[in-house]
Amino acid sequence: MTDTKIISKELVDNAYTYKEYKDLIERLISEKKTTGPEQSESRSEYTKANFEKMVRIESAMILRNDLADELNDFNKKIIWLVLTEAWCGDTANANPVFVRISELNNNIKLRFILRDENTEIMDAYLTNGTRSVPKLICLDAKDLTELGTWGPRPKALQELVKEIKNKPDYDFNELIKQVHSWYKKDETQSTQKELLELIRLWKNF
Repeated sequence: MTDTKIISKELVDNAYTYKEYKDLIERLISEKKTTGPEQSESRSEYTKANFEKMVRIESAMILRNDLADELNDFNKKIIWLVLTEAWCGDTANANPVFVRISELNNNIKLRFILRDENTEIMDAYLTNGTRSVPKLICLDAKDLTELGTWGPRPKALQELVKEIKNKPDYDFNELIKQVHSWYKKDETQSTQKELLELIRLWKNF
């Protein structure tokens, strides 16, 4: 568990709501830009495609019945602070799940911060030494005590990515293709199931 003293009430209060995050991305798309210091045509294109995907998943996803039932019985006030970036495909697939869950239970306060504007926090939540996003940090709303984390991908996909990267003939474009295919087939079910397990755990802390 990470020392969450680096996460202050002021930071949480100033973090983006989902609407503010979406508004930011739309503005950047109109300027052919993206979040973060690295600005390129490819990242701008990724941002536009990922935004469209995020909105599409948000409107089309079906919440698991067991997850919906668990949310009806979740009474602990928590904060979900999500490290994200607009150009990242994994965030486009996960953020809509976070949003749908938080919409069904007012005890879950969802906020977003940008990875590259919060490197001190990001570096406290590395995945295998990398600044991988999204990273969801679950905090007790009373005192910002960390209850746990999720991310940057469902476990099965994380293992697949690791397996592909370990191949001697590893090809980045092939990796992206397989990741997209995995997400499409999974339809957010793995992310929902893993968050269900965590919600059951966190409500007893």
